[in-house]
Amino acid sequence: MAFGTLAIQSCETEENEPDIPYYKFTATNKEWLKLKNGESWVFETTSGKQQKYIIHGIKEKIKEAYHPSNFGGIISGASSATYYYDEVEIEIMRTDSVNDNLLVFRRELPTGADKRHPPKGEGEFKFGGTWRNYRGSGVYEGIYGNINVSPNQVNYQSGTTLQVRGKVYNNVIAISATPNGTEIQKAYIDNIYYAQQAGVIRMVSKTGEIWDRVP
Repeated sequence: MAFGTLAIQSCETEENEPDIPYYKFTATNKEWLKLKNGESWVFETTSGKQQKYIIHGIKEKIKEAYHPSNFGGIISGASSATYYYDEVEIEIMRTDSVNDNLLVFRRELPTGADKRHPPKGEGEFKFGGTWRNYRGSGVYEGIYGNINVSPNQVNYQSGTTLQVRGKVYNNVIAISATPNGTEIQKAYIDNIYYAQQAGVIRMVSKTGEIWDRVP
């Protein structure tokens, strides 16, 4: 697996009881986790304006235990794990301004399921996070942030191909902001195009200005 340079962290503090569900990354999920620490991205418009980013941290949580809250001690004793999940956080810093972004991939219980009584099965693969100049509305349940990606978008076997600056990218998804939705001051990007193994490859502003990734 090409998850980056950080060591895999495995949460094995509790006995792995057979009745506790474990939502584990599948081989298909891992195709979205090919980014590498230290990788640089440069985006440019036709007029020559640029945005520069670098991946400066990849945090992996493999077989992480989820402990439901005991509501500040109202329920006595520490809560036991109700399920295990896999997660990868990718920290991306914009180097030409003060700007930190975070992309999160997680396999966990299906949306709307009871975290105290999680269902058996493979769970659901989710993608979200925060992109500072994107006009997406904030999400507080599931993966926190202003990037909302439907599980259906990242669970297909084949997808859209997009050519950017002469390079062809496979399995590209479009992440689009809802009309009039913004929770980050001065955000101006309405659409982000994300390639499965390459990351962000194109951004389009609310005025139609296109920022293409330089190969």
